[in-house]
Amino acid sequence: RSFDVSSRFLGMSELYQNLKIHDPELKFYYVSKAPKFLMHKKHEMFLKNGQFPNGKYIGYDGKSSWDLYKWITIKNIIAAEKPKEVILIGDNGEQDSLIYSYVQSEFPDVAFTILIHQIYSN
Repeated sequence: RSFDVSSRFLGMSELYQNLKIHDPELKFYYVSKAPKFLMHKKHEMFLKNGQFPNGKYIGYDGKSSWDLYKWITIKNIIAAEKPKEVILIGDNGEQDSLIYSYVQSEFPDVAFTILIHQIYSN
């Protein structure tokens, strides 16, 4: 359903909206390994149609290794923003839990909450 811009992940936009209500200063970054040239506009339309909070969408630009892209991108965001707390939300489809644990280990002074959506069982 890569090009479907109207379907929603049940409950996800509500979760994100509740996070924003709880902390109006919260910044959202939507990091995707999908090729930017192919999916950028579609993903932004999905976020808008799904009523996700405003944020920055960052798709894979081909400049770094595809395998390391998400890890490097998230590390760069955290290094630039210097947050005290970070919430990482992903799924078990593209090694998010492994990537997030690597990121967490590199920033021991940051409080992390990691949520992984189970899209399939092992």
